[in-house]
Amino acid sequence: MRKFLLVILVGASACAARSSQPTMPIHYACDGTAVTRDGVEMRSAASPGEVSRLSWRDDKGEHFVTWPLSPTDRAATEYIVPNDPRQDAIQQTYDTTFGSSTADWRLTDKTVCTARGGYNDVLARYMRGESIDDLTRDVGLTSRDETRAVLRKALVSLQKKYWGDL
Repeated sequence: MRKFLLVILVGASACAARSSQPTMPIHYACDGTAVTRDGVEMRSAASPGEVSRLSWRDDKGEHFVTWPLSPTDRAATEYIVPNDPRQDAIQQTYDTTFGSSTADWRLTDKTVCTARGGYNDVLARYMRGESIDDLTRDVGLTSRDETRAVLRKALVSLQKKYWGDL
């Protein structure tokens, strides 16, 4: 009976619900502009009053959109945030003069937003000469082992891309 209860307890804890939204803000750098994801909103330091809200999810990740507020608005911004919080996000800017439907929008700019403490951020800092201890402290990772795991995943991903392009 005790073994049965132990199995039930372990199974229940493995199936426990987890939050679908990150509980801590995630910070990105998009062409030198700070962007912060806080729950279901993205806020850019370049335009503090403008908020992109979670609009939909798909296999690319979560899409945060700043919709045109009036017919005179000529632009919309979309952030595509992957499900892995250590991956970089994409910022896309659209020209909305051709209509209010997303099918009518024309892409005018696309920018990669580097996730603070993410794979590319840690790899770039390491390549510039920062130590594992400095990275652990500066990007908010919990241990040297976690930092090494992030760095290893970034290096393996880079190698796969490199060898795939040859």
